[in-house]
Amino acid sequence: MRVWAVGRNHKVEYQGGKIVVDGEEYDIRNVEAIYISPATMISHKDLARISGRTIVFMFGRYGLRNVMIPMRVSKGLWSGKVAIMQAKAWLEKRIEIARKMERAIITNIHHIFKNTLRKYVDRETREKFYETIRRIKQEIENTEDTQRLMLLEAKAWKTLFGVFRRIMPTWPKRIRRPPGDPANAIYSYLASLLYADCLLATINAGLDPSISFIHEPEKHRFSLPLDIKDIYAPLLVANPAFTIYKRVRDRARDYFREVRIRGKRGVYLNGYGRRLVMKTYMDYLAKEATFLGRRMSIRSHIYWECRRLREHFLGESEYVAFRLGEKH
Repeated sequence: MRVWAVGRNHKVEYQGGKIVVDGEEYDIRNVEAIYISPATMISHKDLARISGRTIVFMFGRYGLRNVMIPMRVSKGLWSGKVAIMQAKAWLEKRIEIARKMERAIITNIHHIFKNTLRKYVDRETREKFYETIRRIKQEIENTEDTQRLMLLEAKAWKTLFGVFRRIMPTWPKRIRRPPGDPANAIYSYLASLLYADCLLATINAGLDPSISFIHEPEKHRFSLPLDIKDIYAPLLVANPAFTIYKRVRDRARDYFREVRIRGKRGVYLNGYGRRLVMKTYMDYLAKEATFLGRRMSIRSHIYWECRRLREHFLGESEYVAFRLGEKH
């Protein structure tokens, strides 16, 4: 169970082994994670008690700000053997695993275009998109460098965003830290929600979230969830971001607030905007898809993605990354 309490309208307390959110009680043993924000009404004492027993995600204006993982959760799920085999896989098979992930990312970007966006653009745009994706797929097979793989992935994303702009000329370039417009505010918040889900999945599968294969493992960052996030981002970030922006672009004042941060213009979601984005994200997460003969929700697929990685590290099976439209 995951508990959502982001915003100043929520009050969170800890009472006798239960998390109380706005008067509703949740047994902390059944709470996988709780989502709060700096504006959430919670005492430092209760936050310390809760964060010592379950995972706490702290969301700010633009998305995820901090993660608190209690030692009892990490020690209960992480295995020394799995950690050793994961590190060994990084040393010996990094490019192989990264290439499998990148193939899936490009396939999923292609799938979203083909099944959602193709009908909105002309033949020339379609052919240009398909040709670009075809070349990227070819280059992935011939690349032995993870940095080059990331550049190819970035090229695919740029191509997809170019299609967004063909359909909606007001769709901007990707701007982060802070997002400079409503579309980027939506995109960043969705990306944070997906990252949190991917981090939960890696922990629940017993993987070390700091050892990644596409992204460079770095200090003070869980980078494996970034790898997993990119596989599912076409479906759970790009697609809903496009849908939400298309819906609210003419009513920005109802869903966004504008601020100046160190001289930069920043735009973030207000309470109505966060609720809309969260509901849309949860709807997409609950959708079902079939892959490798398993029909389940996308949320379950994220967990099984991490399980397949774990089994691969232990030599139990070959890793296959999730690809939309491929059932077997």
